[in-house]
Amino acid sequence: MAFPATHNINYYKGDTYEMLIKPRNSAGSPFVVTDTLYSVAFKMAPQRGGPSAETVTGQATILAENSILARLTPSVSAQLDSTKTYFYDVRITSLTDPNVVYTLLNGSITIVEGVT
Repeated sequence: MAFPATHNINYYKGDTYEMLIKPRNSAGSPFVVTDTLYSVAFKMAPQRGGPSAETVTGQATILAENSILARLTPSVSAQLDSTKTYFYDVRITSLTDPNVVYTLLNGSITIVEGVT
């Protein structure tokens, strides 16, 4: 597999941030992702492997054409502390075998407070 990819985010707190993820296999062909095969999760935390109570869940949806839309919304960002750097990952899990999990994308989130 050709993942996980890394993408670090500079996020302006209170805005909507969207990532369109189109996974590919190691040969460069589209990796088949549909909502009948996989579930998707977008999770953030101030440390990797930390307590689950510190985990914040973003929005993630499997779209047509083997793509995933992950969103960081104002209501989700209200749960984030702008004095901390967060780490995130976007994972898919097989609906038929929960032991099949792929992390498609990961990285860090640096938060900038808004002016207003």
